[in-house]
Amino acid sequence: MRYTNFNNIDVSPEWSFTNVRSTEQWTHGYHRYPAKFLPNVVKKLIETYAINNGKIADVFAGCGTTLVEAKAHGIESVGIDINPVAQLITKAKIKPVLPNVLNVPYEELVISFSQYNENEYENIKLHDRIDYWFRLEEKKKIAFLYEKILKINQEDARNFFLVCLSHILKNSSRWLMSGTKPQIDPNKKPAEPFQIFQLHCKKMMSKKRFVLYRT
Repeated sequence: MRYTNFNNIDVSPEWSFTNVRSTEQWTHGYHRYPAKFLPNVVKKLIETYAINNGKIADVFAGCGTTLVEAKAHGIESVGIDINPVAQLITKAKIKPVLPNVLNVPYEELVISFSQYNENEYENIKLHDRIDYWFRLEEKKKIAFLYEKILKINQEDARNFFLVCLSHILKNSSRWLMSGTKPQIDPNKKPAEPFQIFQLHCKKMMSKKRFVLYRT
């Protein structure tokens, strides 16, 4: 069996991407995702190897990094992933949605925060796995948000806000943020769901202009 001596392989600075925060570009920062593809690697691959008038296929698409970069380069692409959460994230990241389609339901969601009544969720269904990670206070507010988002009629807008809600779950839970494996942080104070949902929605909406321009 032949082995490659990696010590003798030259490292090209063109592929090092030192101090590059490519995950903040376009819609890449919509949602955290494990082992996420570095966007600048995809960008370099496309610019180096993509064939003119061709199509890019990613059969393990994950959260859609390749599809976003393909759109940024004006190249048609298709992605496949078995994870329904990954599919949802990708749809939200690459789907063009006019600002007013998001602005109206966003304002309605924010207004609804003042209507929240925790007593209406006193009999919220118990769930061993969910209750392990979430305190009751945050769990009630997340359930409220989820119900409100599901009532949004426009599918693309609904998907957009579901992705925002999904992103904040880890912050709102007792999950150890710095851990590589899922574990409880006994000293963590979970983030307030309404506040971080609103902040992340604003961030996502500011990036959504990219999808419109690249359609």
